[in-house]
Amino acid sequence: MQDPQQLYYEIVSTSLEKIRKALPKKLKPLKETIISFQEQLKSDKQLDANKYFPVYKECLESKDAKLIELTLNHIYKLISNSFLTGNCNDLLPASNGADGQNGELQSSPKIKRKLIDTIIESVCACKGDKKEEVLVVVVRILLTMVTGITCEVHYNSLRETMDTLFSIYTSTSNSISFRILFIENQILKTLKIKLLQELPLLKLLI
Repeated sequence: MQDPQQLYYEIVSTSLEKIRKALPKKLKPLKETIISFQEQLKSDKQLDANKYFPVYKECLESKDAKLIELTLNHIYKLISNSFLTGNCNDLLPASNGADGQNGELQSSPKIKRKLIDTIIESVCACKGDKKEEVLVVVVRILLTMVTGITCEVHYNSLRETMDTLFSIYTSTSNSISFRILFIENQILKTLKIKLLQELPLLKLLI
């Protein structure tokens, strides 16, 4: 079994390097940020990639199709290996084009916005992509976060996840890839039950 520290370093360093090489010239400031993060990674012993998410967020907002697809694949790998959990306070601004749902959470004095909310928001914003490969990764990321044990997805982020998955499911119902991913809608039913269980608490908090 591979050493967790070594695996963490390999996944994060490979991710940052591939994204850096794929950046268009207009994102030169982001390239400098990545170089800084690469230096920081050399002494990083925390197995926690949450601090590097600003890079991935900006890439998802770049409107560069190839960069977005590449970034989503690396986000999925980080999440599936439990290195990106979002289980910390979030100091990042809301994503461009956000639907406002997470804004409600941010404005509520009773709920501190978590990084998981921004991760969900950023990934869900990619649901309008027409490329099936991109949508497959979006679904995999969201399903991994809401069905796993390392990411805590609740309240409006759970609702946004549900809406995004349902939107992709209904618009791609003839695709074999998506039918396999959703297991004939059973996962959506499970998420709906989880969402209904949390709605009474959500009303009390906002």
